[in-house]
Parts: sequence; structure tokens; C-alpha cells
Amino acid sequence: SPDELPARPTPLRLPGRPRRLEARGLVLAHGDHVVLDVPSLALPLDGVVAIAGGNGAGKTTFASAVAGLLEPRAGSLTVDGVPASAVAAEDVAFVPQEPVLIETLTVAENLR
Repeated sequence: SPDELPARPTPLRLPGRPRRLEARGLVLAHGDHVVLDVPSLALPLDGVVAIAGGNGAGKTTFASAVAGLLEPRAGSLTVDGVPASAVAAEDVAFVPQEPVLIETLTVAENLR
């Protein structure tokens, strides 16, 4: 039926809680505009992690990549050695400050 969502690949489910987020040569961009360039980052994930910074610093862009919503232009972003885009939603969550609706998607797709 038109209201059904298309099948998505089953993400990799890590056992327990993710323990380490790593970025190597990570470049994140929107179109031609490079938003964030992270040569190297290793962050233990043994609790709640907050990202702080001024407007336009790349916080939302980075969080989108960690949640698997934005593919890096270059480099890698992994959680326990697994690409962030393959980590299950139960392991990594992204809660945007403002509601995010993509006009080209259906209501059901936006809620996914």
C-alpha cells in the first residue's frame, strides 16, 4: 500500500552499549560547502555524550553523521570499529534542536 515504508536493510546491532566513537580524516559537507574537517578523534562512549559549540560550528552536521543520516565526504566515522551508518538506532540516537522535515519525503518516511 502507498502508506507502507519501503524495506530498509537491517542495521548491525552491536552487543551492549557502544564503547568508542572514532573519526579519522573525517570531512563532512553540505553540497560544496565543507562544514567540518576532523583529522582525528577518539571518544569513549561510557555514558551520555554532549556536543557543545557556537552557531555554525558543525554540531548538528557531526551528530547527523554519527546517527548515520549524513555520509562523510571523506574519511571514516565508526562506533566500535563499525561504520556509524551501520549501527542500530538503539545504540546511537540523534535528537535535533528543531524539527527536521524533508519536503521530498512522505509523512511516513519523515517519521522513520
